[in-house]
Amino acid sequence: MNSNTLTKSIFYLTILSAFYLLATFIGLFSRFQQNVVFGAITELITIPAILVVVAAFLFTVYQLAVKHKEASFYLIATVLLSLSAIIPMFFVQ
Repeated sequence: MNSNTLTKSIFYLTILSAFYLLATFIGLFSRFQQNVVFGAITELITIPAILVVVAAFLFTVYQLAVKHKEASFYLIATVLLSLSAIIPMFFVQ
């Protein structure tokens, strides 16, 4: 797999995970929690979404800091999106 293709794939995966976590943080899914199956599926998706965002952040920092890769739009946007999903985890109750 091409490095640029991998970077784009991680960027798009980060977008999906960040939007899912944002929807969870603002309580978009809380009105559907009466359905036990929906609540279970939501919980099963949340932990992998968190792991994807953290892994994307670590991968991007590795690409920028260790490999000294040129800072492209996808790398910078991935860092910003992943940070915007990671930081609220410490403040949302």
